Amino acid sequence: MRARALVPLGIAALTFVCFLPALSGTFLNWDDNLNFLENPDFRGSVPGAIHWALTSTLFGHYIPLTRLTWALNLATGGMNPWGYHLANLLVHAANAVMLYVVARRLLAASGADGDQTGRRRPDMVAGAAVAALVFGMHPLRVEPVSWITGRADLLCTLFSLLATWAYLRSVEGDGSARPGWLLASTAALALALLSKGGALPLPVALLLLDIYPLRRVRRLGWGRLLMEKIPFFVVALAGAVVILQAVRSGAVLTQMASVGPVARLTAAVYSFTLSLFRFVWPVSLSPLHEMPQRISLTDGPFALAVAAAVAITIGLVALWRRWPGGLIAWIFSALMLVPTNLALRQGADLLLEKAVRFSKAAGTPLRLVSLVALDAMFGSLRGDDDAVHERAMTHAQQVLDAAKSSLPEGFPVTATAVEGSTVEEPVFDENGNPVISHDGQPPPQKLPRPPMEVKSPMLQPEQEGEPQPPG
Repeated sequence: MRARALVPLGIAALTFVCFLPALSGTFLNWDDNLNFLENPDFRGSVPGAIHWALTSTLFGHYIPLTRLTWALNLATGGMNPWGYHLANLLVHAANAVMLYVVARRLLAASGADGDQTGRRRPDMVAGAAVAALVFGMHPLRVEPVSWITGRADLLCTLFSLLATWAYLRSVEGDGSARPGWLLASTAALALALLSKGGALPLPVALLLLDIYPLRRVRRLGWGRLLMEKIPFFVVALAGAVVILQAVRSGAVLTQMASVGPVARLTAAVYSFTLSLFRFVWPVSLSPLHEMPQRISLTDGPFALAVAAAVAITIGLVALWRRWPGGLIAWIFSALMLVPTNLALRQGADLLLEKAVRFSKAAGTPLRLVSLVALDAMFGSLRGDDDAVHERAMTHAQQVLDAAKSSLPEGFPVTATAVEGSTVEEPVFDENGNPVISHDGQPPPQKLPRPPMEVKSPMLQPEQEGEPQPPG
């Protein structure tokens, strides 16, 4: 027993140490300011924070369980960010351990016709440990772990894994579900949804596990499996109603009418494929990847992403008899990303609207800096620098046209496309000072070629000289 405990303890310790630098972090000017620093409902008092946690739909999220943990941080450590970061690290370490526990059972079931009893074999333990460490230490985990607001993702993951583990416990043996563990799994799903809505597809995901590796469909039939999932679907339906209401009252989403179903589906496939790409090769990571103004199946990156998704799907279908786990894992991954990939949340376009509004109100020239070339699918990883710069210029022109449509005729506005290995590199020097001047021209040593600038044709020369910070 003690020897078996060493593996999960080691996974938790390595995961925790990997993200130890996050403890020196602070609140970020990226939702943390609105959730905590500038939120009188939260920082006013602990009772006020609890009331806010139970009633708020800020950013279109109803996540009372996550916000209650923030209230607990407030009660125990005030506004010291160290305690908030410590809680994130502890939850993430627990997630890595839970993934190890779940992976052992799934690996054992895949090689024994659904039987989980071989989960303690050394090869099962080793495989699950590798999976847990890859998950726990992957660069994609930096955002939810190091970002205090990202705790919603961590808690949702924790309770989703607990729900999956309890479900696997309920069906071990002859495959018949035991009511006690099934109820525990349903309760964990409810807690996951109270942490964040990303757990909505979990009931369908459990049906996928019934197909493979549990192979319960052959033994019990679809009717019985669907009947036992009714509590899960009831909880998911209630969660969906609450989430929809929260989105309507607090979120800013791109409306379907303004994008269209084909474009929305194309964007979802693109996002999913890009997530897979960044899991395999985690470069050009950013908390915000700007979606182009135009989404079309005929456009290069989107066409490439859709073609890759179709090709991979066809390949995995062809390999079903030899490797059923591949197709199930592919569908499972796509399914769990549905809530985030189908909702096009206004990000950079919302920032553009704010920039236009503030510049217009102040009567100052608007300077826009586009970092679209940083994106791996749009940027230098495509290997053709001229094509990258042409695309960056096209994007800058689209942004400029969008800004001009909301400004008075003749209002001074420019859009400059820049690139670098990080978001900060093309905009700030090593001392944190801006390197983009008022006319959009950075020092020549910062970029291998001059920046590409698109200007409003109505811009007057004397207005061009007014010093303004970068937009």
